[in-house]
Amino acid sequence: MKAVAQVPAEMVIDLWHDVSDAVADGRIDNTTIHSALEHAIKYYATSEEGRNFIDNNLTAITQILLSQSPLNLSMNKDELGHSDNDYIEKSLQLLLQFINDDLRTNALKPATKSKITLDVLKVILDYRNVYYIETPPEIGMNKVLLEFRRMKGFYNLAIYFHARAKTESFPEWEVVHRGLWACYECLVFKRLEGGDEFVKFRKEASNLTASVMNHLSCMKNDAFKDRDVQKISVVVKDIKQLHMELALADPQAPLTHFNFCKSLIERLLSAESQKYKQYGQATLHELIQSVHSFRPTAESFDVQGASDNIVNGMYSISADTCDSEGYIIPGVSVSYEKVDKTTGQKFKLFLDLTFNEGGAMWCISEEHCEARDPGYTDYYTAVPDGPLISPPFHGWELSGGGDGSSLTLKPLPRMIPTRDEHNTIQKDLSRWLLEKKILDLVVGADIGIVCGESTILTLMESLDGYMKDENYMPAKIASMFVSILPSIQYKTMSESSAGIRESLNAAVQRLASAERWEQATSRTLENARLELKAASTEVEDAQAYLEQIEQQYYQNGAFKMENYIRDIRV
Repeated sequence: MKAVAQVPAEMVIDLWHDVSDAVADGRIDNTTIHSALEHAIKYYATSEEGRNFIDNNLTAITQILLSQSPLNLSMNKDELGHSDNDYIEKSLQLLLQFINDDLRTNALKPATKSKITLDVLKVILDYRNVYYIETPPEIGMNKVLLEFRRMKGFYNLAIYFHARAKTESFPEWEVVHRGLWACYECLVFKRLEGGDEFVKFRKEASNLTASVMNHLSCMKNDAFKDRDVQKISVVVKDIKQLHMELALADPQAPLTHFNFCKSLIERLLSAESQKYKQYGQATLHELIQSVHSFRPTAESFDVQGASDNIVNGMYSISADTCDSEGYIIPGVSVSYEKVDKTTGQKFKLFLDLTFNEGGAMWCISEEHCEARDPGYTDYYTAVPDGPLISPPFHGWELSGGGDGSSLTLKPLPRMIPTRDEHNTIQKDLSRWLLEKKILDLVVGADIGIVCGESTILTLMESLDGYMKDENYMPAKIASMFVSILPSIQYKTMSESSAGIRESLNAAVQRLASAERWEQATSRTLENARLELKAASTEVEDAQAYLEQIEQQYYQNGAFKMENYIRDIRV
């Protein structure tokens, strides 16, 4: 039996017309708006009037709902027991369900852009809306985000983005930014909440991030429009923020972001747009500056400078942080311990992921193991300065408030968590700069001269300390710097910035030292070659002399034998 299509009643159609007129005039009635939305979503697939109402009014209705201040809403309830605020929440629930259903239905249909859905999503995920600002997060913004996540909205959004990556149907950057930002906020909330839901959502967040990176990495050069530079830069920051949050449980997340940045920088520096080239230089500058944040952690830290001397001393990595071979267990929060031999007090250097219900914080604390008083007494805290596998060396504060800047951490022998010492991010940076001729693109571009100088000088600074490590190809790097320094120095001297000149002079001195080291190494190799040649000549002479002796021996032996035979015959 063929199903009969649902048709809205005349009174419902009249309701849509009335609400459309009210929206156009700026008149607000939350009860009527909710009723009109409820019917329009119900008949969206079967009624042309319902589709027209949605297409023409949904974005404006969403803006009207979220532009209201909860402080100004009437607390009076209707005969059903609902207030204005209740109807706004119910309407937002309907909007989220409509968005999610449309994303799921059209996710794998790249030809379908779902413009209305994305426009509404962009509005509903905007934290600047008055309704969110003046409502406590647990019943406002966070409630909306968690509801969207419960409906698998981020999961469907990731599929939607992925299906349109590398195509002109990919959503506009403002929508992408809103989606990534909302995903990050929800991820932080789930981490603080803990449990299996956080583990599941990490995968959704990773997939959403990967879909955007895939599109950015494959964009054609002519797709980089000047008007989009600022928007793309915001999206890249969103991606970095998500990767840093994911790094709490996935040590590979920073490496994923590092590789994405390399690919993006190559595209930007090769783009025709001058603005994108400048943005590429700025991104390279930021990447080089952050290279130290990706350092491996150490086996031990020597803590010095604490106002309370009992805190000072050697902190060794905790046994439960490493496996049987001494390598860090992936996903485990790194911690260090010290036991005072005199008092028996146990101190711990560790990362607290729920510090004051805020972000992560490194702590130096005394651990109380007694059953009557378990827990910690915090002495010092510090904000992480990069991926959370290693504590910061400086920037510590007293836990109760006050200046703790005198406290410093000195790392002892490094521990490479990837088990592969030749593929650390620092060395990978050096190889990439050489193989892709990145600095040629920076110096050769006739743009952003000061930015270019700053980038190269920062690179020299960041690689200081690696120049004498043969695994970092110091000779090639030094040679590359020496070849470009004259032009940089000429440009720099025309600038008034003393800081750049001082940095350049320091870089020149380091490079001169590297050249001397390279020349000394070359001389040593040359001397070794000469000694080898001399030794080879001596061996050849000895072999020739030996052959001569053997020949004489055999000749003398043959002569004596002939005489002996002749004597016998006689």
